[in-house]
Amino acid sequence: MKKILGLDLGVSSIGWAIIEIDGDNNQNKILGIGTRVIPLLPDEKDQFEKGNAQSKNRDRTQQRTARKTNFRYKLRREYLTRLLIEKDMLPTSEFFGLSSLQLYSIRAKAATEKISLIELGRILLHLN
Repeated sequence: MKKILGLDLGVSSIGWAIIEIDGDNNQNKILGIGTRVIPLLPDEKDQFEKGNAQSKNRDRTQQRTARKTNFRYKLRREYLTRLLIEKDMLPTSEFFGLSSLQLYSIRAKAATEKISLIELGRILLHLN
């Protein structure tokens, strides 16, 4: 006697059956059969019908990704600040009050001529 488990994996359900095969008598017997339906929320169903299958944990994943991105940005910023202090390139408060136009003009100036270390430090902080 041999037992076989058959599974049918669908998008929102799992079907199963267990059969027993008796090779001597050529008799097959169904031991169990069933279905497990995984209900979709209305929003998930709408998205699925549009062809945008999304996991149930999509929102949690997006929030976790945002937290990790923000954490890594802060780590880079902290590391850059320590490095600029170590190299005496950390800008003074007057460079943090620059308008966007002034900051981009310093960046344009750096492309064509020599700038001070403090100005370079401010550009690096802006790029970060």
